[in-house]
Amino acid sequence: MKTRKIIASVLVLALVVAFSGCGGEKEASADGQKKVVLHVGSTVATTHAWYRAAEQMKDEVYEKSNGSIELVLDFGGVHGGDREITEAVQNGTLGMAWAADIGYATVFPEIGYVNLPYLFPSQEDVDSTYYNGWIGESVKSTMEKKGMEILGFTDSDFRYLTNSKQPVQKPDDLKNLKIRTPQNPMYVKFFTEIGCQPTAMNITEVASALQQKAIDGQDNGPILTYTFGFYQFQPYLTRTNHAFAGAALFTSKATMDKLSPEQQSIIRELGAKYADVSLKMMREDVAVFEKEMADNGVQLLDSTPELDALFKEAAKKVWNDPEATKNFDQEVMKKLLEQ
Repeated sequence: MKTRKIIASVLVLALVVAFSGCGGEKEASADGQKKVVLHVGSTVATTHAWYRAAEQMKDEVYEKSNGSIELVLDFGGVHGGDREITEAVQNGTLGMAWAADIGYATVFPEIGYVNLPYLFPSQEDVDSTYYNGWIGESVKSTMEKKGMEILGFTDSDFRYLTNSKQPVQKPDDLKNLKIRTPQNPMYVKFFTEIGCQPTAMNITEVASALQQKAIDGQDNGPILTYTFGFYQFQPYLTRTNHAFAGAALFTSKATMDKLSPEQQSIIRELGAKYADVSLKMMREDVAVFEKEMADNGVQLLDSTPELDALFKEAAKKVWNDPEATKNFDQEVMKKLLEQ
């Protein structure tokens, strides 16, 4: 009998912990609103701008909601990779997430066109055509149809090439480099075309793969290369800028339906505000993190005309390969190709 009571107590405790991990309702707040705990997931480290912005958002959400909304920040891949995090948000077991579009496109491949190589030549193009333009509206529309709601866009980064073997300045330097790519067929094709040996894997697996020499390098920009600590295993960085990855703070209809209209308004208002705060931080961090990496022995190189020509030729092949782009929104692809 005593053993049964102990087992029963353990089961009850496990259920309580599981419920609190997903977010749930608590007692009423000071103004009578039901109190809701929302867990916020991300793969990035606490040094990242998204986390720093999320901390500020957490405090203001609590204050503005009179304590009726509590945000719990689960960063550093606590809930898995971008795919797992996005799926958890979609089904309502995770309240919100900060993630790169290249990550949540693994769940919604229709929007994969946003990561086409050389789609955005500059940050000005990102701001005007993506975040505040028709491409951003297309992404939001697709996400909405899947039960998701983008609260605000922010940056991930322009992508660089880093590796542990040698400085990359000419096409021959790329031959047979084992490069980690996102879990996206388009990127696998692109890196195959430039002479590398691509390996698709989750970003949370990259550091250990670099340490174990399973891969020679990867293609994230300075923000993720620094905050994930990848630079510690790769002394060579080339500013190729071959693609851009945006990002978003997003939630779901399943989560918003748990909130009162007043609470929904607070989440939308402050989500947009702090996505923008993180965007400003991100762009300031690029120079800071590049300097930190250089100070720690990383050789920072600019791309060369030879490399640019090779990368752009590979990009053309990706854009015009139906197999590489077959899962993308074809109406959007048609418009992009026409332009």
